[in-house]
Amino acid sequence: MTPDVDTSREPKWFLTSFVPPSVARWLGRPADSHSYSQIKDGRYKEYDTQNPPAPFFQHATASKIIQWLLGSVFPFLLPSFISARYHRTSNQSSHKIAPTSWLDGLRGIACFIVFVYHYFYAYFETRGFTFDFTNEESGNRYFMQLPMIRILHSGRSMVSIFFVISGFALSHKVVMLMRSVKMQSAAERSHAILSNLASSVWRRHLRLFLPLIGTYLLVAVFVAAGWFEAVPWGENGWLKGNVEFRPARESGLWSQLVSAAREYVKVAGPVTLFHGWVYPDYMSVYDSHLWTIPEEFHQSMLLFLVMLGLSHMKRWVRVYIFLPVFVVASLLNGYWAMSLFIFGFLMAEVHAEVVAARETVLSPKLPGGGYSPVHDTALERRGHERLKRVVAAIALAAGVYLCCFPDAPPDENSTTGFTTLSKWAPQQYGGEAACGFWMHVGADILVFSIVFLPAVQNILCWRIFQYFGRISFALYLVHGTTNRSLGHALVHWGWRVTGANALWAEAPVESATLERARIAVVFAVFLVDVPVTIWMADIFWRVFDMPSVRYVRWLEGKLARA
Repeated sequence: MTPDVDTSREPKWFLTSFVPPSVARWLGRPADSHSYSQIKDGRYKEYDTQNPPAPFFQHATASKIIQWLLGSVFPFLLPSFISARYHRTSNQSSHKIAPTSWLDGLRGIACFIVFVYHYFYAYFETRGFTFDFTNEESGNRYFMQLPMIRILHSGRSMVSIFFVISGFALSHKVVMLMRSVKMQSAAERSHAILSNLASSVWRRHLRLFLPLIGTYLLVAVFVAAGWFEAVPWGENGWLKGNVEFRPARESGLWSQLVSAAREYVKVAGPVTLFHGWVYPDYMSVYDSHLWTIPEEFHQSMLLFLVMLGLSHMKRWVRVYIFLPVFVVASLLNGYWAMSLFIFGFLMAEVHAEVVAARETVLSPKLPGGGYSPVHDTALERRGHERLKRVVAAIALAAGVYLCCFPDAPPDENSTTGFTTLSKWAPQQYGGEAACGFWMHVGADILVFSIVFLPAVQNILCWRIFQYFGRISFALYLVHGTTNRSLGHALVHWGWRVTGANALWAEAPVESATLERARIAVVFAVFLVDVPVTIWMADIFWRVFDMPSVRYVRWLEGKLARA
């Protein structure tokens, strides 16, 4: 009979899951994996007295510090999708799929494409141009420049999709309250809508800007440590494309943190709340990608105002008159961000109606075996649904095509169709802005089409896309830091090793071999940069993003009246 054992001194789950037997023996675990009769909830239940732990590390594994390092720090540093398989805490819960979960998947894909866009645009000056079918000597005949293929790195279009999704997500709850049949009186419904909008207005600034503290802190540490020095401040290094500006290196870490704090207060306070984000006259020197955050806040406030004003209107008045007029008028007059947010509100209305109609079409048989009275109508609706899906699939392809619009105005002789479309853009969108106009239209069409495509929604609900959706905000906030540090450093090192740096010598050489080496290094480093960035985003999500959400919810509960 095996004697009882004090389980408080047992090694944590890490020693049972990740450590090889030889290492585990040294750490204090018996070499024989069968020397424990049962493992439950990550803890050993019985010791084999014939094979006691090694005496040296027996005390160490029982110590608080070692157990904390092995049981808490190491699993924390692992990506959540790995550590959650072995170590589930009370804060971790299973992710449930809701009717709007496909929005999270779409947001995750869009954010990853933004990451790809910002990585490659530093190395390829031709990335912003479209494929030139007419002139072989133009230098714009790369596979990644082709229409439809460009969607893989069309970062500017993805920002437009972000704004549509934000408008959709922020208005979804209000739309459901407007349609609610559980509330008998208009006063009850109005009170629920007003309470929801008041909560949204109160939380929005904190929700957007609290996680940014982590970004400014991260950049300050990286700059002070010299991890951005692969491309010195004020220089371009060997980069041919867009070089993002970065903060100057201060005399020490404390000075750098003070500089970051001042910049953060400036962005979160005066720039966002009072002066507005005048792009591109003002950019955060700590991360130029953060220009979208104040814009998100401004458009969110406008959206809440629109929802408040239209909440007492009849649905057909909102959906068929006011919202379409707002969307078109704001877009044609240059207020594209406002147009995208309000279009998200319109899509929330349409999506709610589509879901309700789909439930009616799929009505079950009656208990006696016959069909419900709406069965014949449902059969007709199924035919209409198929037609809608065909039209929606065509619209999806058109939306993807417009999202592939190049950043730079296409050549007049281009045969991709972009040249003609550029001429049709409103006067407010002259030059490069014409490209942006069609990107915004493409984002609207793309999201609109997916509302009617359940098959695409199911794909967007796959685990990998849902995971990217959960960490999307964190990925957006950290990818610039990894690109400017790890990415630039490894690429410059690879160019020196392969000799591609001769392309930038005082007497540069023309060599197709060196150019291929230059490109190969960029893509090879990308394969390293991706997992590192995702890993950092996962940690950032757990350290700054999720705690910010919980804190704002807790603070509102403490301050709001019952």
